[in-house]
Amino acid sequence: MGDVIHALPVLATLRKHCLEAEIAWIVKNKFSDLLVGNPGLTEIIPFDNGFLQLIKILRKKKFDVALDLQGLFRSGILTYFSKAGHRIGFSKVNSRELSHIFYNHKVTPPQKTVHIVDKNLSLLEPLGISEYVYDFKIPISAQDLRFAKGFFELKKLVPGRDKIIMLNPGAGWPTKRWPAKNFLRLADKLIKYSNANAKVIMSWGPQEKELIENIKSNMNSRITITPQSTIKQLAAIIKNCDLFVGSDTGPTHLAAALEIPVVGLYGPSDPKRNGPYGTKNIIIQKNIPCASCWKRECDIIDCMKNISVEEVFEACMKLLKKAQSDKGTK
Repeated sequence: MGDVIHALPVLATLRKHCLEAEIAWIVKNKFSDLLVGNPGLTEIIPFDNGFLQLIKILRKKKFDVALDLQGLFRSGILTYFSKAGHRIGFSKVNSRELSHIFYNHKVTPPQKTVHIVDKNLSLLEPLGISEYVYDFKIPISAQDLRFAKGFFELKKLVPGRDKIIMLNPGAGWPTKRWPAKNFLRLADKLIKYSNANAKVIMSWGPQEKELIENIKSNMNSRITITPQSTIKQLAAIIKNCDLFVGSDTGPTHLAAALEIPVVGLYGPSDPKRNGPYGTKNIIIQKNIPCASCWKRECDIIDCMKNISVEEVFEACMKLLKKAQSDKGTK
């Protein structure tokens, strides 16, 4: 999910500079909902149709340009077999695996370019595009907004009156997860000591049912669990929140794209490259030798365990106060 979100400014920039172009996006079905309704796209091509079938589809389309924003071996192959005249991707030093061998335009982002959003945009250089549009457009339908409204009404939560804080304890890698007990302690502090009429909700994804059930068995009744939802339904709920707390995972980047203030908890991944994009956010990462190791497995995970509840709480208070101050000056 995060990879798709981080590529959205490329789509917005292409559409601004190529008004008449037909633009297609290859994406896994489970993330295609993020792109449905995006006015910059002509077509969404699902990745889950089988590799050979997908290659046949690409050849029939006769694309002029193929941009590989993923930088993986499989995405590089698809770029190559698209038979596009211009196959653009990252150079060897910036690509993952061996994807660079499939491009005829290899881009090395400027040294000062660190975040993946900016790296992705640098891939437009071979097309002569250097003026970028930082638009993370995620269209949310009226139906999805009704879903969120129904959830808030059922749980007697009132966006705008209540300070609604979403905590997201899950993550794709076990090493990215802040201990579940810390999320429970943080929720207690936010509810008891925030002085902001805080209401805490917890979100979870399809692969995190066991995690959220374990949390539910240990939490107090004042924490609300979000219902099972689609990505756009989750986005509609997040859009009504005042603050989001999570690690390097899809919903964190979704919240940042929706311009909700984020407290990002980072350990094995590098927040300079993969942090929530924008200026409304606070990133917490411990200064230890193994930070940003990119390991999916670890017996210690001190990088996440050493992040204290107190410092996360203080970051939350800082962002809530800033939002209140900004609101008062408007």
